[in-house]
Amino acid sequence: MRGSTAASIKRLIHTLSDRTLFATRECLTYGTRNAVDSALCRLVGDLTIVRVARGVFIKPDRKDSVWRPSLEQIAEIKLRAFGRVGIMNPDTEPLCGQILPTKKPLEPELRLETNGSTSSFQCETQGKVMLHRRAPRKILLAQSEPGPKIRVLWNKGKRKLTDNDLDTFWRSISFRSE
Repeated sequence: MRGSTAASIKRLIHTLSDRTLFATRECLTYGTRNAVDSALCRLVGDLTIVRVARGVFIKPDRKDSVWRPSLEQIAEIKLRAFGRVGIMNPDTEPLCGQILPTKKPLEPELRLETNGSTSSFQCETQGKVMLHRRAPRKILLAQSEPGPKIRVLWNKGKRKLTDNDLDTFWRSISFRSE
């Protein structure tokens, strides 16, 4: 079984185009968790694939070995592997042309809201991804036209909202007459 798991994973990797990300979960159909982890570890050691985060790997481009995926791409693969949805955190979205002041992290950081569990993970060289659990209605709200602006206000909190924030918000929303 050990050889067939490794061979199956190698076949999968050879079918991928260069710079393609994939998750460990995508390989679990080929064998036990232990066998898959061992095969992936050997492939990383052989430089056939590169580990970019826990459970996320990339088939490198032989011509451009310096290229690394963005935090957004890595987060998207992780979320897809677990069947989750991720959207930008309202603190990083503009509110009617303004961006709310946030603390500048020492390292690159991506904050996403998800319908899955709250968690975070460190990428090998790119930085940190933080996933925050939000109710499904807030995730759906992000897909509506005024949704991102409402989410910014919602995330700021009732106590920190000013009249100026609300005035700016109401002026930015267009009402459709049907």
